[in-house]
Amino acid sequence: MSKGYFITATDTSVGKTVISAKLLNYFMQSGKNPIALKAVQAGFDKDIDIYQDVLKKQIDPDSIMPYYFKKPCSPHLASSLEDNQISLNVIEDKVNILKEEYDVVLVEGAGGILVPLNKKETILDLIKQLDFETILVMDNKLGTINHTLLSLEVLRKNNIKVKGVIANNTKEPNVNDEYIRRENIQAIKQYGNIDNIIEVPYSEKITELNEKLLETIKSFIG
Repeated sequence: MSKGYFITATDTSVGKTVISAKLLNYFMQSGKNPIALKAVQAGFDKDIDIYQDVLKKQIDPDSIMPYYFKKPCSPHLASSLEDNQISLNVIEDKVNILKEEYDVVLVEGAGGILVPLNKKETILDLIKQLDFETILVMDNKLGTINHTLLSLEVLRKNNIKVKGVIANNTKEPNVNDEYIRRENIQAIKQYGNIDNIIEVPYSEKITELNEKLLETIKSFIG
């Protein structure tokens, strides 16, 4: 039976695609047959290239990217500009097809949890409809505590199964803010009442996993 995870975030540009790529790599090295689907893409079409780089094969874009829009803006606006309304059922149908073929299906959202997809529905509604365990990605920097705690609160109030939090580092480490990054994780554990939180270090080789990170992700997935 296929296992599914929804990859969401506290904000845009926190590295959901990088984390998805590393998770794909982890599952491959664990002997699984994984795939990732980008629910909605607006303005940047290279995510599939990153997926393909990890999976080492060509993938039909239509099978893993139900919606692609040219303008780099919120999905509801991008779809409106192209007169192509986003349907959760269309995305779910694509996911169900992948579940028949792959052991693990990762669904990467767009921006944060309450990003609107159409006039009535948000990313949160998509998470509910797919009913996947959710992984929350945060950018480990100043200001992330508030964003992450608010995101966790929304997920829990809506009875979403939260697998855990991944603290991603989108910039090269700086010794001057190391104490902030360290405290971010401790504060989120305490105030967010969540134990399953790991940190992913900055790396220019975004799809690669070293032995230490491989073990870290293994403990996170369980």
